Amino acid sequence: MKLLDSYVFLERLRELIYELLEYRDRVKEDGGEIIPIRRGTPLVKYGFISMLKGGVIMDVTNEKQAEIAEDAGAVGVMVLDKLPYDVRMAGGVARTADLNVIASVMNSITIPVSAKCRIGHTEEARLLEEIGVDLIDESEVLTSC
Repeated sequence: MKLLDSYVFLERLRELIYELLEYRDRVKEDGGEIIPIRRGTPLVKYGFISMLKGGVIMDVTNEKQAEIAEDAGAVGVMVLDKLPYDVRMAGGVARTADLNVIASVMNSITIPVSAKCRIGHTEEARLLEEIGVDLIDESEVLTSC
């Protein structure tokens, strides 16, 4: 399979996934029953990574930046409280972005949305999972002392 064919295949796969998600939402709104989705299967893990392969995941702090990133061809965005440069300049540690900001970004773009939570802060991760981010990055932004 040529690279271009792979890209076309992945784009079509992405479109189908979003169509299925939209269908699921319509069924829920109409009061229909939804079959539980298995999470964390190898198919899901490898499929999601394949969608991001070969692209750029942009750091954003608001929905306007997310829209610009999507228009510029980013394959995903990482919603941050502050950009790494701003964290270094403030001499601090980055926190999880405001959940309202993350939700507004998710509603404004169609590409996958990621968000960070601090290492070991499982409640932050659960909140991010609850609002439906596509990927949770559990990490710390290291800054100089």
